[in-house]
Amino acid sequence: MTASTLRKRSDFDRVFRDGRRIRTGGITVIRCPGSGLHARVGFVVSRRLGGAVKRNRIKRRLREAARRVAWQEGSDYVVMGSSQVGGAPFAELIEWLAAAA
Repeated sequence: MTASTLRKRSDFDRVFRDGRRIRTGGITVIRCPGSGLHARVGFVVSRRLGGAVKRNRIKRRLREAARRVAWQEGSDYVVMGSSQVGGAPFAELIEWLAAAA
């Protein structure tokens, strides 16, 4: 199942406030019951990890890996990337997300 994107600040705030955190490998996934029928996923990468180029590379890798993972319907997710995401093999990144989903 493909997931849509979590976009509103209020949705991110709700997931951070009410969600349950799962740490696997170099990522943290926060899961919260959603309001819709489909899964929605948002991505967060801290400025502490580097400049815009590095942060965007991490988010691109996370987005592509998230497309290959089966997310639970009706849930909202926030995926927080760390510096390990930039250098990890792509297959390992998919395993991390699948374990947390």
